[in-house]
Amino acid sequence: MEVVLTVTLAVVLTAVLIGALLTRRPLQALGGSALSGVGALMAVNVVGIFSGVTLAVNAFSMTVCALLGIPGVILLAVLQTMCFVPMI
Repeated sequence: MEVVLTVTLAVVLTAVLIGALLTRRPLQALGGSALSGVGALMAVNVVGIFSGVTLAVNAFSMTVCALLGIPGVILLAVLQTMCFVPMI
């Protein structure tokens, strides 16, 4: 299972970096991706009051969301529901 998580993380991170490097302003693209990822994490937790889907806000989840953006939030949500792993 750890191999699948590592490969998935590597593929998504590579896709985000390639997408950012193909733009004229890669640092601005990465910063925007980080802000949108952290914002999406907070939005999931606000909406989680009504839907029951919440993600923990800790150093790991913030790092994943900042590095991967919105795909990172989706990855955390899918992993939490598929693996039945509560986020600490």
